[in-house]
Amino acid sequence: MQKITIKELVDFRRKTTESGRKSFAHKLKTRRGKEKSEEDENSGGGDYWVTSTSCIYNVFKHDKSDFYENKIAELATKLGAADDKRIKSMHQRNIDILNNFKDFHMV
Repeated sequence: MQKITIKELVDFRRKTTESGRKSFAHKLKTRRGKEKSEEDENSGGGDYWVTSTSCIYNVFKHDKSDFYENKIAELATKLGAADDKRIKSMHQRNIDILNNFKDFHMV
């Protein structure tokens, strides 16, 4: 079985129905590993969820939920300084993810 990434946990958390969560978990359980090609390694682009996923990773790694508040405050500052609607939306979504996982982690 492969490791489950933080991004996959975020996707799982976004599922609203029980059947959606079950099918998503089944797909994770039965998936096969991807083989990396040279083309994949050289392709550009980034994952703008890395802000929230790295924070969630650090919370679970160090078992300190203080990381949530620090990252949310940092993202709120960036949100206020952003002019582009797309960038504001990106920061707001990251804040929403962190707030949801903060509640999830407390349970």
